Amino acid sequence: MSLRNNVLKVYRNKGGTFVDGYWDAGKEYVLQMRCSIQPFDPKEISFIPENRRTSDRVNIFTDAKLFVSSDEQPDQVEHDGGRWEVFKCFSWQNKVIDHYRYILIRLENK
Repeated sequence: MSLRNNVLKVYRNKGGTFVDGYWDAGKEYVLQMRCSIQPFDPKEISFIPENRRTSDRVNIFTDAKLFVSSDEQPDQVEHDGGRWEVFKCFSWQNKVIDHYRYILIRLENK
C-alpha cells in the first residue's frame, strides 16, 4: 500500500481564543498532505458517535500528524467536493512503514 498516491488540502486553524464569550477559531491556513484514501469498514461504526453515524465516512492513511476532533481545533480535509473533519486517529509506529490511520467524517455545511 502506498501512503502517497493522493494529495489533499488540510485546513488548520491557528491561534483561536474566546471573544465576548464566543469562540473565535483564529486564522485558517492550508497545508497539503499525501495519503491513501480507503473506504470505511461498516463493522467499525462503534468508533463513531450515534449523532454522526449518518454522515459519510472514509479512512485515510498517511505519515502526516493531524489534529482530530478530540483536540481543541480539529483539522478539516477537502475531499470529494466537500470538507471532512478529521475525527479519530489510529497510530501504527512499527518501524516498518510508520503511519497514521484517520477516520474522516463529511461536514454538512462546508
